[in-house]
Amino acid sequence: MGASHAEILAQHGAVVVVGDILDEAGKNFAEAAASKGLSIHYLHLDVTDEASWSDAVREINESFGQIDVLVNNAGITGTPGGFEAEGPSDWAKTVAVNQTGAYLGMRAVLPSMRRAGGGSIINISSILGYIGDGEYFAYNATKGALRLMTRSAAVKLAPENIRVNTVCPGMVQTPMNEAEVDADSYVTATPMKRMAEPAEISHAVLFLASKESSFVTGTDLIVDGGYLAL
Repeated sequence: MGASHAEILAQHGAVVVVGDILDEAGKNFAEAAASKGLSIHYLHLDVTDEASWSDAVREINESFGQIDVLVNNAGITGTPGGFEAEGPSDWAKTVAVNQTGAYLGMRAVLPSMRRAGGGSIINISSILGYIGDGEYFAYNATKGALRLMTRSAAVKLAPENIRVNTVCPGMVQTPMNEAEVDADSYVTATPMKRMAEPAEISHAVLFLASKESSFVTGTDLIVDGGYLAL
């Protein structure tokens, strides 16, 4: 989904910087995007590490100017089998990526957004931030926490013209979701009877990043084919 978000934003005129720990894949993606005329750049970023965030923000500020949009997209599903099967190290890793990573990212970009006079932070949660899945305990916990973290930050930052929202996808056609053993059951339970294409999530991100959503903060944009309507 991150690659899709980057391409959609760049197609609409944004200068996009993507960060990951998968340097070769990230550089190849940025080079391919550049060949299409898209302004997408790559830098190394470990979202679980505060110093890595500081380095990334400093590099972006020096190379491209102030940051006015942050999309916290990094996420892992964790270990299936429920809380009994998910040991403390598995729990800690999922929390570090899905929850602490977003917290560190929001803190890291704040000075830049303040200098820019405002901004939009978009945290990618999930329908599993609303409902329980017995297999993915830590993922459930982190995605639910991210929704309330978003609300807290939105209330705090609203006077500074910094908006904070979540996008909550249902099942999306990505390699991570296709590998899940229960993906078919989610599709069956979705009124639209299919997974989302990544671009369908990215257009929700685009809306929240844009001035068209200037009075939207502290809320969830659910993109799930009707799953939570049941």
